[in-house]
Order: sequence, then C-alpha cells, then structure tokens
Amino acid sequence: MTAIVPATDAGLALAATALREGRPVVIPTETVYGLAADATSPDAVASVFAAKSRPSDDPLIVHVAPGLLPRPRVEGLVTLGVVAEDLEPAQRATADALVDAFWPGPLTLVLPRGPAIPLAVTSRLESVAIRMPAHPVARAVIEAAGRPLVAPSANLFGRISPTTAEAAQSELEGRIGLVVDGGRCDVGVESTVVRVDADGGLGLLRPGAVTRVDLERVAGTSPYDVQAAEGIAGSPGRLLRHYAPSTPLVIVGTGPSGWQEPRWADLRRRLAQGTGRLGYIAWSSPSEAIRIALGGASTDLHVRTLAPDGTVAEAAHSLYAVLRELDELKADLLVVERPPGGGGLADAVADRLGRAAHGTPPLA
Repeated sequence: MTAIVPATDAGLALAATALREGRPVVIPTETVYGLAADATSPDAVASVFAAKSRPSDDPLIVHVAPGLLPRPRVEGLVTLGVVAEDLEPAQRATADALVDAFWPGPLTLVLPRGPAIPLAVTSRLESVAIRMPAHPVARAVIEAAGRPLVAPSANLFGRISPTTAEAAQSELEGRIGLVVDGGRCDVGVESTVVRVDADGGLGLLRPGAVTRVDLERVAGTSPYDVQAAEGIAGSPGRLLRHYAPSTPLVIVGTGPSGWQEPRWADLRRRLAQGTGRLGYIAWSSPSEAIRIALGGASTDLHVRTLAPDGTVAEAAHSLYAVLRELDELKADLLVVERPPGGGGLADAVADRLGRAAHGTPPLA
C-alpha cells in the first residue's frame, strides 16, 4: 500500500529515513511530483527505474539543496562530487551565472558528471543533469536525507506527470511506500533543461518555465536547439511520445467555431466507432459556447478550460490535472486547443502536448 503523509517534521523524518535506507519516496517539487531516491546508490537508482517501468537508457535528473552544498555555485557541486572538476572556464562561468539567476528553481543544467554519481543515473553518459528545486518540502527532504536525490516524475513511464500527491499515489500504488504531500505544484510542467558546453554555449534540450529569453538575458548567448537526431539521451522527457494519457489525444489550432465540414465528419466518424464520449480542452473560451458547437457530434461531451484567466502560466499549472481528469473518463478521444502564439512558457506547453498526442492521427 502506498501511503500519503503530510509534510510535517514527522513526515519529513519518515521520508529521510526511507531514502537513507535505499527506498524511493515521492516528494513534491514546484514543477511536478518526483520519485526520489539516493542518487549516489546504484541499487536505489535501480529501484526508481523499476517502480516507473522506465527504460535504463533514459537518464535521471539529480536534485540538490542549499544545505547539501559545502560551497556555493558550481564549486559546491564539484566538491559534492556531482560535477566533474575539469570544467572549462567559460563553461563554469556560464553555469555559475545560471545558478545565481535561477536556482532554486525550474532549471536543470547538464554538465560533466562527477565521481559521486553512478553511470546508472546518467544512462552511462559522461554528463549529468542537475537542478535545485524551489519547493521548500523538496529542499527539506534532500537536506534531511543528507545526499543528492534523483527525482523523475512520479508516474509510470511515458504517462501524465502528477501535480498532486493523490495523482502520484494513484500512479504508483503498491510500487512504492510513501508520498509526501506538499500541495499542488506551482509550475505544473517539468523543468527547462539546458546543456552548458565547454565554450559557455547553451543547448536547449527541453523547454520549461525558464524561457529562451531568460537564458539569453543571463548567459549572453541564445540557446540552440539540441536536435532529436542526437537521440533522447542527455535529457529526460525527449521521447516522441511522452506525458501521454491512455485516451487518444489530438491537437487543434482553433476552436470548433472555425472548423470546416471535413473535420466535423472525421470527429463524428471516430466517435461513432466507440461510445460517443468526447473530452474537449479549450484554451480560454467559455465552455458553454463550445458545448453548443460540439453538441451535434458527441452524445457524451465533457469540456474543460486550461486557462480561465487567459494566461500561459495558468494553462501550464492546470495542464496535467486536466489531462488526468479527462483521461479517467475513458472517452473515445480527447481534443485540445494549441496555445495561442509561441515563445516563453507556451513553448513548454506545446512541447508536452505534442508528445502526448504523438501517434494519434490528427483530425481532418
């Protein structure tokens, strides 16, 4: 049985004890809930891969906290053994600037691996992904455990990331023993991941709440995209299909008021092959207008709105919770509106939706 405990002193002590004994524990972060384990123990790391049914070639992110670092900035990571000693000066300078600007927070840095991190964490790569979460409970657990922790999203591999303790418990029931409840996650999508190159350049592996503009402002250089041809290794969350509900998901550029007849015909055909149940995720349009427009296509319609206030931050915050809620309906199809515009956090929302929809034919 998987128990949820509050983030009290007693709950944190239970979590720290389990982690020191090599048992994985679910903890909250500001992005999503993570399945944490001792990053320095190959056996503990293996237990995370097993609990998530995660392939061993998908690397994990190492999480640290201020009280764990014997020295500040990258030098502290080197002293802790998380990062290698032989960083190039430009590489160290860029990493230090990013740490100063964005840690604690939703930014993961990929740097040369230090001796304390086993190759099981990095999928045998000589680079390691590290971040310092902003969530106070995450930092408290890391410091109480007294060691860096891996903490990939607390869900079965490829599934929707959990943003509440209850969602994490539902995902991993019976696979792990403990979930620490820190409330609903503030950001709602996983961290931005950037590789810091030897010359101080930045390779963007995964978009998140720390945006391109943010990175360029601090580092003085615009991040380049690390192409998929380089493989998924080097960062988690790079599979073509990821963050996905069990229900087929399609993305549309506009709401139903702008659809042409071929799209309506395609939607009616797909629903007629099943139960007629449709989940529709609007960006910020009034739900009643969408219900009226879709009423002729679905006999069992469920509409949700990602961003009632119209902001991308609200959409990111609610994205996984809305996907999870509609997925539990066992509908024939989920339809979601693409973020209006691009750039910033909208890129992260679009990235997660694109991977969740991969493999499902789009509507006509």
